Amino acid sequence: QRSSDLLAVFWLAQLTSGANSPFVPVFFILPALAIFLREGFVRVVWYVILISVLFSVGVLQDARPSSKEDVDDPRRRIAYWFVSIACFVLATFVGYVTRPR
Repeated sequence: QRSSDLLAVFWLAQLTSGANSPFVPVFFILPALAIFLREGFVRVVWYVILISVLFSVGVLQDARPSSKEDVDDPRRRIAYWFVSIACFVLATFVGYVTRPR
């Protein structure tokens, strides 16, 4: 199942810096691969929802500072989360509307 792929990417991202991991962009290409593999609309939507939840969990987990010097501005983290999810949803929508037939 591709859902297990998403969980594996989430695990790799959490092991390597969380939201700042080099594996985070892999999350966002998986629906594009599903579109080009001609998976159905319901599956693509499922991937978008699951990726959005996992990415959100990763960003929220990173919000807990490990030391007093490691405090991050919550507004910056929320902006990063919002822009990432908004671009992801928009790109997936455009990809699905213009998918090969």
